[in-house]
Amino acid sequence: MMNFVFDLDGTICFKGQPLTTAITDSLQALQQAGHTIIIASARPIRDIYPVIPTWMQDLSMIGGNGAIVKQQDTTEVEAFSCLQDLQNLINDYELTYLADSSWDYAFTGDEEHSLWKNIDVWQVATRRADLTALSEVVKLILFTIDDHIVEQLRHLPVEINIHHGENILDISPQGVTKYQGLQKLGITEFIAFGNDANDISLFNMALESICVGEHEVGDLATYRVTAQQVAAKIQSYL
Repeated sequence: MMNFVFDLDGTICFKGQPLTTAITDSLQALQQAGHTIIIASARPIRDIYPVIPTWMQDLSMIGGNGAIVKQQDTTEVEAFSCLQDLQNLINDYELTYLADSSWDYAFTGDEEHSLWKNIDVWQVATRRADLTALSEVVKLILFTIDDHIVEQLRHLPVEINIHHGENILDISPQGVTKYQGLQKLGITEFIAFGNDANDISLFNMALESICVGEHEVGDLATYRVTAQQVAAKIQSYL
């Protein structure tokens, strides 16, 4: 039996919509065949639930690109050690952001941005006025891709993923990756499905990797498929 690790957005979830019936049925067949399914997303756990069926809510999950690890009823988080430095950067350059704790969030960006529609869809969290009001910060998105800001961040103990399509910097605590989250779950051998830079750590360590779409991360993958081929690719492992 094998461990299968699935990214969400752009991999099995498209345009922020819930998983299609075809993909859900394929995943359920995979689980019923005795395989283990793990979700590994940039989303915090709070924002994973609305796009997956009820039976998947009991799966082990990695949220915030590895900053949040949920197994059964236990959730482990890894927060920024340089929060004051990040706060100073935000203030100095008047940056807008989305900051997540293990459950709550602070958002100062434009509600017209595509990310907004995916935040706390079920309205189960508390929106804080700013990141200083959060109990901890485990993930930070800055609404900029300015080179000077990136250079400033490189001097801090953080991981940076640049998403040019969305004009955002996706920032995690240093050493936090989806693969590191998997290690916390005790998983060493796995097959990974992903679609962008957040999945590089998985692709580098997977027995096999499947890139959905045309992102350059596919150069690291074993296979490349289209969104329409995902369900069939999952079924090929049955």
